[in-house]
Amino acid sequence: MIHDPSQYAKRDPLSFAKGAFEALTTMLKGISVQRHGGTFAISASFPWLVFGRAIQDVQASDYTTKERWLKAIYQDALHKFQTSPDNATLYLPAPSAAGVTTINASAGVGGGVHEAGHAICDCANGRFPTYEQFRTKVGRHLEITIPYSDCNLPKWVNVTADMRLEPGMALSYPEVEHRFHAIQTWCHELEAEVRGQEVPSDFMMALRDSGKGWVSEESKAVYDQYGQEARDLVDYLRPIWQELKPTDTDWESSAHLPVYVAVEVINALHKLLKEPKGQGKGKGKGQGQGKGKGDPQEGQGKGNPQEGKGDPKEGKDPQQEAGKSPMSLEDIKRLLEGQGQALDPNSAMKQEVNKNKQQLDHELYIPNGSKPIYRKFI
Repeated sequence: MIHDPSQYAKRDPLSFAKGAFEALTTMLKGISVQRHGGTFAISASFPWLVFGRAIQDVQASDYTTKERWLKAIYQDALHKFQTSPDNATLYLPAPSAAGVTTINASAGVGGGVHEAGHAICDCANGRFPTYEQFRTKVGRHLEITIPYSDCNLPKWVNVTADMRLEPGMALSYPEVEHRFHAIQTWCHELEAEVRGQEVPSDFMMALRDSGKGWVSEESKAVYDQYGQEARDLVDYLRPIWQELKPTDTDWESSAHLPVYVAVEVINALHKLLKEPKGQGKGKGKGQGQGKGKGDPQEGQGKGNPQEGKGDPKEGKDPQQEAGKSPMSLEDIKRLLEGQGQALDPNSAMKQEVNKNKQQLDHELYIPNGSKPIYRKFI
């Protein structure tokens, strides 16, 4: 059936998920759930995610020692945290916004549960870490010679946080896993026109998909459409990003991982720029089963980052591999300049609302739409 945006007033796909959204209020004790604005969003103070923005904003070149730089980052993050909302609010798209898009009820629930995952897994309004905790878990991995401000670090942290929270929510609430498959399929449909076009975006999308691990016939077909270099780089970095996969529900002890992993990925990419490109391009050596460069979603002895049987810790550390870049240095530079996008429920909804409302002969009214509510990691 062809989607007709003009019929948005008669179509609110999220209304069919009323019971599921009511369950979110039980899941999220102390967090308000509202239907306002044009997208899925969570507004809260995040004790660890806020460091992504602080590292971006506080430049090492302004400080004479690493210790002074780290303390400045910590103070900046603390200030951002203290000036963020005291109360957490989960926003679901207003009926008019949902109606103008192609999202279905199951994917709509997936979008809501995804944002709820930020509140739960990223410890919304939780305890801010001490300086020593920050220095030990994240700060010591920062390299003073790397310009983190150039790469749009908050974008990377958002992707790594998503890679941790969706498997985490499925671990806590197994019944929501199929909702994540639905929202993934919807995002894939919206990305169809750009898939396979730009290496940086292919990499970000492949990294997102591999980290979340929602494998189906649909996702395998999509993964095959990402460029080979993008898939190879995801395989190459697997020893870093696989640490995001939760094994328990002690969220507080692992809430630093999205920032830590984002930093380590950036560090590894910078290391590749310093090494001459060798013979390792496109081979995906030593990652997981490490026997080829095939589709990491298939699990057929091809270095699958999601289903491989080998011990992921046995793969070679990208930080130790010299001259083994699986991607052109020019494309790595583009990644480090902040290029490349991968949709999530928040950005996917905003993108389709903005696209489809252009087909209307009148202004689409979205309650609170004049001041969109985005995820607040600061």
